[in-house]
Amino acid sequence: MNNLFKDKDGNEQPVVHRTLTPEVKIIDAAKGILDYVASDETLDHHGEVVKATGWRFSHFRKNSPFLNSHRSYDISDVLGKVLSAEVNDGQLVERVQWALGAGHDAAEVGWKLTEAGFLKAVSVGFYSTKRVSRWSDESAFAAEVSEMGMAAEDAAQLRTIHLEQEQLELSAVVIGANPNALAKGFQAGAIGEEDLARLGFGGDEEFEFLAKAAEAVSAGKADEVFRKLIAIEMGRIYDTRKTFRGKQAATGTSPGTPSGGGDVERKAAKRAEFLTKLAALSK
Repeated sequence: MNNLFKDKDGNEQPVVHRTLTPEVKIIDAAKGILDYVASDETLDHHGEVVKATGWRFSHFRKNSPFLNSHRSYDISDVLGKVLSAEVNDGQLVERVQWALGAGHDAAEVGWKLTEAGFLKAVSVGFYSTKRVSRWSDESAFAAEVSEMGMAAEDAAQLRTIHLEQEQLELSAVVIGANPNALAKGFQAGAIGEEDLARLGFGGDEEFEFLAKAAEAVSAGKADEVFRKLIAIEMGRIYDTRKTFRGKQAATGTSPGTPSGGGDVERKAAKRAEFLTKLAALSK
């Protein structure tokens, strides 16, 4: 998903992502259907609140995609579809159908992790059409805070209230943001080496990376910036596997070393530095 989205008037709007780890209610396991609480009105770590009454779906209902970690670069990034989206008791509740039985590797593994209780997090992507902040309109901001009945300690951290927002997509964080789900699911037997291989993880080096990433995240040793680096590396592994399989099917080739001279060497050096830090964090 790009960081900018053009609205109906052609104006570029920043795309916002908000992640929750909700209770997941499975509706039909055979068909991969379940309900997620996609958003509520709690204060997030960005110091923002998204009003439940402000959700709009005019763009979203044209397609209603359920994506893999906000990735929308090709058709394989679509894990399924959102069947319905409703606001109930201050929560955005969305019914999702995973794309089971379609030969979709990430969807099959993601469903296994979800059904076994290791993958619960979903993230909603949207752009804000109406908002108020403590800097833009102090009186309107104060009125909204008072209406919400927010505790004083939360109000002190609050920066922005999104009053109306257009949903663009809903994502499960299968690849990018959740190494714990993959590692713990593997350790518990919910998924096996074959499942991880289908996502691109294969061989001692990549299994070791996955285990170290999970340890660093679960122990709270990885800050937000480093978590993003972990997400990039996990995405690189997944994309490399996905790209290679496409080329292999078309040409019968096997994986090789990319060319590119100094730029490739610089990227390799940065990646080696990242992996060294990751190893230190996981101890």
